[in-house]
Amino acid sequence: ITPDKRARGRQDALLRWTIEQEKSALFSKFGTKFENGQEKRFVRGLVPAIIQYAPANSYNFVTDSGDDFRGETWGPPNNKGHLWLMEKFEEIFRYAESARKTAFLGTQALLAIQIAIDGKGEYKLVTRQAAFGIAVTTLVTVFGEVDLILDPLFTTHPSRRRSMLVVEFPLIKYRPLRGRDVKFLPDLNEGLTKAGPDMIREGWRGEWSIQYNNLDAFGWFVNLGLPNTETP
Repeated sequence: ITPDKRARGRQDALLRWTIEQEKSALFSKFGTKFENGQEKRFVRGLVPAIIQYAPANSYNFVTDSGDDFRGETWGPPNNKGHLWLMEKFEEIFRYAESARKTAFLGTQALLAIQIAIDGKGEYKLVTRQAAFGIAVTTLVTVFGEVDLILDPLFTTHPSRRRSMLVVEFPLIKYRPLRGRDVKFLPDLNEGLTKAGPDMIREGWRGEWSIQYNNLDAFGWFVNLGLPNTETP
């Protein structure tokens, strides 16, 4: 293997590893399991944390039993999506550390937002230049601004394309365990309590957690754009 191919291999492996870590940070359930004699501990991701510790911030338009939404449609003819979004954004902006939040969402969720705010003066979508010249679409509300990020973990997963996770980054801290931050290991089998494959297998390893404060400032949205099924 030439040095260039080896370096590219390391970069590709790091990219795959970071995707798995992002998935853990967002969706993993707290617990442990063993693989090849190595204990693996899983952090409680943001979505399970919201569902467990801030259930009032887990939003589903389809099952919302509020008087204004029972049996109503998101878009035409009843156009209740914009009112529903305004109510939910008001709730999560009450406890904001800043006036800016970030939303990770799927393509159908973004389309639902576009349908909901069409012609409504309380909202507008603007495109701004973020760091390194990256274009970011921002939803401007009367309560604050929400940067909308189409995330592959949402867009490529059928059950998440109508979902949206709203977070506030100042309230999230990355916490690596002491001496166990992300690092490249020339042999991942080293230190296993049970023999691994009979080969040298290099790769990335790290052990970390996330600290999230004030989950009332976060929101988990599902089924954006679908009609409400509650009986009026």
